[in-house]
Amino acid sequence: MIQMDFNLPDETIAVRNMVRESSSKEIEPLSRKIDLVEYFPVEVFKKMGKLEILDITIPEEYGGAGMDYLTQGIALEEISYYSASVGLSFCARSNLVTDNIYRNGDEEQREKFVTPLVSGNKIGSLCLTEPGAGSDALGGMRTTYRREGDLFVINGLKTFITNAPVSDFFLTYAREGKSYSAFILTREGGVKITRKIQKMG
Repeated sequence: MIQMDFNLPDETIAVRNMVRESSSKEIEPLSRKIDLVEYFPVEVFKKMGKLEILDITIPEEYGGAGMDYLTQGIALEEISYYSASVGLSFCARSNLVTDNIYRNGDEEQREKFVTPLVSGNKIGSLCLTEPGAGSDALGGMRTTYRREGDLFVINGLKTFITNAPVSDFFLTYAREGKSYSAFILTREGGVKITRKIQKMG
Protein backbone atom coordinates (compact mmCIF):
# COMPACT_ATOMS: atom_id res chain seq x y z
CA MET A 1 0.00 0.00 0.00
CA ILE A 2 1.37 3.39 -1.03
CA GLN A 3 0.98 6.22 1.44
CA MET A 4 0.86 9.78 0.14
CA ASP A 5 1.92 12.79 2.15
CA PHE A 6 -0.07 15.84 1.07
CA ASN A 7 1.43 18.15 3.68
CA LEU A 8 3.46 21.03 2.30
CA PRO A 9 7.16 21.30 3.21
CA ASP A 10 7.92 23.87 5.92
CA GLU A 11 9.81 26.17 3.54
CA THR A 12 6.89 26.14 1.08
CA ILE A 13 4.50 27.05 3.90
CA ALA A 14 6.82 29.91 4.87
CA VAL A 15 6.82 31.22 1.29
CA ARG A 16 3.03 30.85 1.08
CA ASN A 17 2.55 32.88 4.25
CA MET A 18 4.98 35.57 3.13
CA VAL A 19 3.34 35.87 -0.32
CA ARG A 20 -0.12 35.97 1.27
CA GLU A 21 0.86 38.77 3.63
CA SER A 22 2.65 40.74 0.91
CA SER A 23 -0.22 40.32 -1.58
CA SER A 24 -2.84 41.46 0.92
CA LYS A 25 -0.83 44.65 1.55
CA GLU A 26 0.52 45.43 -1.91
CA ILE A 27 -1.87 43.89 -4.44
CA GLU A 28 -5.36 43.88 -2.91
CA PRO A 29 -5.60 47.70 -2.57
CA LEU A 30 -4.75 48.02 -6.29
CA SER A 31 -6.83 45.12 -7.63
CA ARG A 32 -9.87 47.20 -8.64
CA LYS A 33 -7.71 49.82 -10.36
CA ILE A 34 -5.75 47.10 -12.17
CA ASP A 35 -8.91 45.64 -13.70
CA LEU A 36 -10.87 48.83 -14.33
CA VAL A 37 -8.20 50.93 -16.03
CA GLU A 38 -5.75 48.15 -17.02
CA TYR A 39 -3.11 49.52 -14.67
CA PHE A 40 0.12 47.53 -14.55
CA PRO A 41 1.67 47.71 -11.04
CA VAL A 42 5.37 47.85 -11.89
CA GLU A 43 6.19 48.80 -8.30
CA VAL A 44 4.58 45.57 -7.04
CA PHE A 45 6.80 43.47 -9.28
CA LYS A 46 9.90 45.30 -8.04
CA LYS A 47 8.87 44.61 -4.44
CA MET A 48 8.28 40.94 -5.26
CA GLY A 49 11.78 40.87 -6.76
CA LYS A 50 13.26 42.16 -3.51
CA LEU A 51 11.40 39.45 -1.61
CA GLU A 52 12.79 36.82 -4.02
CA ILE A 53 9.33 35.55 -4.94
CA LEU A 54 9.23 36.62 -8.59
CA ASP A 55 11.24 33.71 -9.93
CA ILE A 56 11.28 31.11 -7.19
CA THR A 57 12.67 28.34 -9.41
CA ILE A 58 15.75 30.32 -10.50
CA PRO A 59 18.98 29.45 -8.60
CA GLU A 60 20.26 31.84 -5.95
CA GLU A 61 23.32 32.76 -8.02
CA TYR A 62 20.98 34.61 -10.39
CA GLY A 63 18.94 36.19 -7.61
CA GLY A 64 16.19 33.56 -7.35
CA ALA A 65 15.19 31.40 -4.42
CA GLY A 66 16.31 28.07 -5.94
CA MET A 67 13.06 26.35 -4.95
CA ASP A 68 10.72 23.95 -6.74
CA TYR A 69 7.70 24.35 -9.04
CA LEU A 70 5.31 23.34 -6.27
CA THR A 71 6.37 26.37 -4.25
CA GLN A 72 6.07 28.60 -7.32
CA GLY A 73 2.56 27.24 -7.90
CA ILE A 74 1.57 27.95 -4.30
CA ALA A 75 2.92 31.51 -4.63
CA LEU A 76 0.94 31.97 -7.85
CA GLU A 77 -2.21 30.73 -6.11
CA GLU A 78 -1.79 33.26 -3.29
CA ILE A 79 -1.13 36.18 -5.66
CA SER A 80 -4.10 35.24 -7.85
CA TYR A 81 -6.41 35.20 -4.84
CA TYR A 82 -5.89 38.96 -4.56
CA SER A 83 -5.67 39.68 -8.31
CA ALA A 84 -6.05 37.18 -11.14
CA SER A 85 -4.54 39.78 -13.47
CA VAL A 86 -1.34 40.10 -11.45
CA GLY A 87 -1.26 36.32 -11.09
CA LEU A 88 -1.36 35.86 -14.86
CA SER A 89 1.40 38.44 -15.40
CA PHE A 90 3.46 36.81 -12.65
CA CYS A 91 3.02 33.35 -14.18
CA ALA A 92 3.75 34.45 -17.75
CA ARG A 93 6.95 36.31 -16.94
CA SER A 94 8.21 33.78 -14.39
CA ASN A 95 7.52 30.47 -16.11
CA LEU A 96 7.21 31.28 -19.80
CA VAL A 97 10.04 33.82 -19.97
CA THR A 98 12.54 33.80 -17.08
CA ASP A 99 12.55 30.07 -16.39
CA ASN A 100 12.56 29.37 -20.13
CA ILE A 101 15.62 31.56 -20.76
CA TYR A 102 17.41 30.11 -17.73
CA ARG A 103 16.85 26.52 -18.85
CA ASN A 104 17.50 26.98 -22.56
CA GLY A 105 19.81 30.00 -22.79
CA ASP A 106 23.57 30.16 -22.52
CA GLU A 107 25.51 31.79 -19.69
CA GLU A 108 25.73 35.17 -21.43
CA GLN A 109 21.95 35.24 -21.92
CA ARG A 110 21.35 34.23 -18.32
CA GLU A 111 23.46 37.10 -17.03
CA LYS A 112 22.02 39.63 -19.46
CA PHE A 113 18.33 38.72 -19.17
CA VAL A 114 17.60 36.37 -16.25
CA THR A 115 19.20 38.44 -13.49
CA PRO A 116 17.33 41.72 -14.26
CA LEU A 117 14.07 39.78 -14.71
CA VAL A 118 14.48 38.09 -11.33
CA SER A 119 15.11 41.44 -9.63
CA GLY A 120 11.83 42.85 -10.95
CA ASN A 121 13.64 45.70 -12.68
CA LYS A 122 12.73 44.28 -16.08
CA ILE A 123 9.52 42.69 -17.41
CA GLY A 124 9.35 39.94 -20.01
CA SER A 125 6.82 38.57 -22.52
CA LEU A 126 6.53 35.30 -24.39
CA CYS A 127 5.54 36.10 -27.99
CA LEU A 128 3.95 33.02 -29.53
CA THR A 129 0.28 33.68 -30.36
CA GLU A 130 -0.47 35.37 -33.71
CA PRO A 131 -3.64 36.81 -35.30
CA GLY A 132 -4.10 33.54 -37.22
CA ALA A 133 -2.33 31.13 -34.89
CA GLY A 134 -3.54 30.65 -31.33
CA SER A 135 -4.42 27.14 -30.19
CA ASP A 136 -2.24 25.82 -33.02
CA ALA A 137 0.45 28.44 -32.55
CA LEU A 138 3.27 26.52 -34.22
CA GLY A 139 1.27 25.01 -37.07
CA GLY A 140 -0.19 28.36 -38.12
CA MET A 141 2.82 30.55 -37.34
CA ARG A 142 3.65 33.12 -40.02
CA THR A 143 6.41 35.03 -38.25
CA THR A 144 9.62 34.21 -40.09
CA TYR A 145 13.32 34.66 -39.61
CA ARG A 146 16.27 34.63 -41.98
CA ARG A 147 19.96 35.00 -41.44
CA GLU A 148 21.87 37.86 -43.01
CA GLY A 149 25.54 37.51 -42.15
CA ASP A 150 25.86 37.72 -38.36
CA LEU A 151 22.32 39.06 -37.96
CA PHE A 152 18.81 37.63 -38.02
CA VAL A 153 15.90 39.44 -39.64
CA ILE A 154 12.53 38.63 -38.07
CA ASN A 155 9.21 39.67 -39.61
CA GLY A 156 5.73 39.01 -38.25
CA LEU A 157 2.87 39.91 -35.95
CA LYS A 158 2.05 38.60 -32.49
CA THR A 159 -1.16 39.24 -30.55
CA PHE A 160 -2.63 38.78 -27.04
CA ILE A 161 0.88 38.86 -25.57
CA THR A 162 0.76 39.07 -21.78
CA ASN A 163 2.78 42.03 -20.40
CA ALA A 164 3.66 43.32 -23.91
CA PRO A 165 2.78 47.01 -23.31
CA VAL A 166 5.27 47.21 -20.41
CA SER A 167 7.85 44.56 -21.35
CA ASP A 168 11.55 45.15 -21.84
CA PHE A 169 12.36 41.67 -23.22
CA PHE A 170 10.38 39.58 -25.70
CA LEU A 171 11.05 35.84 -26.02
CA THR A 172 9.78 35.48 -29.59
CA TYR A 173 9.21 32.39 -31.71
CA ALA A 174 9.65 32.44 -35.48
CA ARG A 175 10.02 29.90 -38.27
CA GLU A 176 12.26 29.24 -41.22
CA GLY A 177 10.50 26.70 -43.40
CA LYS A 178 9.52 23.87 -41.07
CA SER A 179 12.02 24.69 -38.33
CA TYR A 180 11.34 26.97 -35.36
CA SER A 181 13.66 29.08 -33.24
CA ALA A 182 13.32 31.35 -30.23
CA PHE A 183 14.87 34.81 -30.13
CA ILE A 184 15.24 37.26 -27.25
CA LEU A 185 14.31 40.70 -28.53
CA THR A 186 14.43 44.01 -26.73
CA ARG A 187 12.08 46.94 -27.09
CA GLU A 188 14.93 48.96 -28.55
CA GLY A 189 15.73 46.21 -31.06
CA GLY A 190 12.82 46.80 -33.42
CA VAL A 191 9.77 45.56 -31.49
CA LYS A 192 6.77 47.83 -32.02
CA ILE A 193 3.68 47.69 -29.81
CA THR A 194 0.81 48.78 -32.06
CA ARG A 195 -2.02 49.03 -29.55
CA LYS A 196 -3.22 47.97 -26.14
CA ILE A 197 -6.07 45.45 -26.38
CA GLN A 198 -9.01 46.00 -24.02
CA LYS A 199 -9.78 42.81 -22.13
CA MET A 200 -11.00 41.39 -18.83
CA GLY A 201 -8.37 42.64 -16.41
